[in-house]
Amino acid sequence: MAVTDIDSKLNLIEKFAEEQGAHAAATFPSDAVVLDSRVKMKCEMPICPHFGQCLTCPPNVIPFDEFQKVLEKYSVAMLVQTRSEITGDMGEAKQKEVLKFIASMDFLSPGGDNPDTTGSDLNKMKLAEISLHKLINEVEGKAMELGFHFAAGIIGGRCMLCDNCVGQNSDEPCRVPGQARPSMEGLGIDVAITAQNAGLPFELPPKTEIIWNGLLLVT
Repeated sequence: MAVTDIDSKLNLIEKFAEEQGAHAAATFPSDAVVLDSRVKMKCEMPICPHFGQCLTCPPNVIPFDEFQKVLEKYSVAMLVQTRSEITGDMGEAKQKEVLKFIASMDFLSPGGDNPDTTGSDLNKMKLAEISLHKLINEVEGKAMELGFHFAAGIIGGRCMLCDNCVGQNSDEPCRVPGQARPSMEGLGIDVAITAQNAGLPFELPPKTEIIWNGLLLVT
């Protein structure tokens, strides 16, 4: 593909992501995706409740060094974001509640009880994160449709496609292997710095909104 053809197709993917509900999408050089082994370490220190319990979380994902080599094969990436607003006073107590919720990633799956979209901030955060996973799969599919046959989507947080993952050492395969995706954090991606490099920074700790990030490795 000519460079102009690639750029045109990348613009189409960005537009498609926004049409499908993305808050923002931006294409940037893949060498601006920041890997840091300390990010993956935080899956264990303190240990995440999904460590070893989810097939798309550490230690069940591609090792850090191997993913680093894979990432070097790509030249273009796309950051895709969804958002959920935080209403009311974002005092210290509420901030701790939100951060604890984000850290636990204890969400409802699309197949479970649907969160109340008009309810609490936590329910809205559940919806935004669930929609991100669906969105990343759709954007990956669009990229492959346009000829990027190595396009690979990566979500933020744990996979939520099932109420309960079959988990580690169960001898059961993933129930939805065509849809499940690993997390950026689980692969060792520094999401905050990568988003900044992509021109889509977000606040940490959050004050008025939660931004959920997904990544598409394109070509």
